[in-house]
Amino acid sequence: VTVELSAYETSTARLLGSKTGMVQNHGSKTENLRYLVHSAVKKAMVGLEKTILGYWQADLQDGVQYKVILRINGEAGTALEDLHESVISALRSRFSKVRINKATDKTIDLILYANAQEFSDAFSVYGAIRELLSPLASVQKNNIAQTLIMMELN
Repeated sequence: VTVELSAYETSTARLLGSKTGMVQNHGSKTENLRYLVHSAVKKAMVGLEKTILGYWQADLQDGVQYKVILRINGEAGTALEDLHESVISALRSRFSKVRINKATDKTIDLILYANAQEFSDAFSVYGAIRELLSPLASVQKNNIAQTLIMMELN
């Protein structure tokens, strides 16, 4: 019996790791199958847990990850390009790391890393983002859920 387990971070969809567990079936009874699957999962889980803990330990050096989706309402053109640059520059000045996943005229999808001692939760991260971006545009939250922040700039 072979079982493959994969772990993903739910808010960012990042693959944290995959491990395979394998056990031999030395009998022909099908009622043993449940036990064999259980044993294979246990074998895979030990390695997967170590991999996940390793990723989390590495992430702590950069800070807590937050997925931020900014929807921008406004006209296309140079002013919008300038707004994009100003937004990214402001975020990079405040947070330890900012990684842009995707940017279109109307949307910026990014991951930012926030110091856990400075920011207790997503709402405090949103407050800092709002403070940074308020001079640039009107900021409004759409949704805040654990490590996901969705907001609009007008």
